[in-house]
Amino acid sequence: MTDCNGRFDYNLLYFLKNHPNVYVWVEVMIGGVWVTVYKPWISCFTHWNYACGTDINISITNPDVLPCFCGNPTIGDDHVWVKSVSWGTSIRSIQQVETASGHLTNAVGLTAYGGYGNISPFGTSFPFIVQFGDGLNALGITYYRWSYTQKKDAYLTAVSDSKHILNGAVAKSYDHWIEVTPTNWENLPGTVTLGPFLDPANNAMYKIPHLDASVDSGIAGTFWDADTASIYVNTALWNPGLYEFTLELLNNNGVVVPLAADPFKVDRLSTDPAPVIPGITTIDADGLLENGLPENYVIKDGSGNVIGFNFLMRVDNDYCYAGISDAFIAGKTTDTECGVGYYHDKNSENADLYFQAGHPHNFATYSFSVYKGNSGALAIAASSGTSANANNALLVTTGDGGYDIVQVDNPLPTPAHAVSGMDQYHKSILLKDLLGTCTIAAFSENVYVWATHTNGDTRIGYDASDVAAFTAALHP
Repeated sequence: MTDCNGRFDYNLLYFLKNHPNVYVWVEVMIGGVWVTVYKPWISCFTHWNYACGTDINISITNPDVLPCFCGNPTIGDDHVWVKSVSWGTSIRSIQQVETASGHLTNAVGLTAYGGYGNISPFGTSFPFIVQFGDGLNALGITYYRWSYTQKKDAYLTAVSDSKHILNGAVAKSYDHWIEVTPTNWENLPGTVTLGPFLDPANNAMYKIPHLDASVDSGIAGTFWDADTASIYVNTALWNPGLYEFTLELLNNNGVVVPLAADPFKVDRLSTDPAPVIPGITTIDADGLLENGLPENYVIKDGSGNVIGFNFLMRVDNDYCYAGISDAFIAGKTTDTECGVGYYHDKNSENADLYFQAGHPHNFATYSFSVYKGNSGALAIAASSGTSANANNALLVTTGDGGYDIVQVDNPLPTPAHAVSGMDQYHKSILLKDLLGTCTIAAFSENVYVWATHTNGDTRIGYDASDVAAFTAALHP
């Protein structure tokens, strides 16, 4: 590992009349991954009989390698890059404004789900991933703290809540390669505890790690595995709703350090103003400093000093619902032991199909299909799409495939499942369109509801499904 100027020390034992030969191979951490940026031919680029202490000058041409600002008070040293929820969802991808997205009239606090827009809330457990610069200590900043406040309930009605400081063990992993035998190097990994430590008021705070892992581990030659999982958030028992999360930078006593210059960075989007240096992937989190930046994540005091970073997230751990009620054939139920409904004239009489599908707060997609015997699915009975309504309001009354929608607590005909405020889909279909050339046929009904929730890395399986069957037969 080199310093900012590319220099390093290495102790090598050799005979006095024999000087070492040096070959240089360079890797740089780019986007959290070690990338080889210099690896010429050994035969042509070995430095023979190297004189210890002399410089070896090489040229790095990879455009992703940004310049260093060694010892200068630049943002490169005292930045705090708030990167993502877990390692998969950029903080910047979470909608911060109360505008519509997808099928939702207000998607604040949500992130994208497939091609449906911002309809995905966060659930279960996840870390916030942060990258800390190495110049914070010089500003008197040695610790950080995360807290949260619920701002609105599941239906985006304002609620009253106080500040909650996040707690729980946090450690940062490092790698340490040691020479077990000549030419055989093995990894001896370890961890450095970041907290929680208690300030004088018994509030949890966490140590800011240095870029050089050896400073915190106390072992020369160690390096971090990845960016810092700064806190782990477990939302399993939280009320669903909109939450505000806040990151503060502290001194040794747990007191927030006001800063004249903003240290906070977020991911740069293609829609943001072009960077001064091409290829830069971050942007100042203070929306007032960048023309066209729609969000402002920075908190300031009355004097204009930066005192924190905050953002909004929707939290939801409610399951989807799915059910299929008994079909009606020619106006009569099929809720018999055999599930058979009888008709007199398939050209004039109908089958009435009922199913329930959705999520209490609209965070779901669904698919309903009807299969006849072994001949496959019937297009005329199919329906799919996004959850139509939250269970506190009926907004959509017509669904995909010509199904009408009503909101019910205890659906009729007899429900397979009962959840308060369910979307119930119904459609009348001519029996001839279901039976075709048959006079008697068996049908299976299948509904599946997929939750759009995420833990930052993967979709959470708060799904629901149901299966039912009926037979339509000519009246004997």
